[in-house]
Amino acid sequence: MARKRVTHYALFHNVGGTSEINVYYEIGGADTIPNLSIAEARYIIDILRNEKPMDYDHARATRRKTG
Repeated sequence: MARKRVTHYALFHNVGGTSEINVYYEIGGADTIPNLSIAEARYIIDILRNEKPMDYDHARATRRKTG
């Protein structure tokens, strides 16, 4: 899967101390980055907020976490 340009994002803090981030793409569509600690979510949000433009490859991130 190719990297996609991120245009928007949303941060959700869940009961139990986990967070997830939804990333929305320039070409349409979205992905969720689930099961993050609050510290991890803050770190990623800081990158999304301050580094522009930002591209993301959800398929690669998923493989890296499980493999």
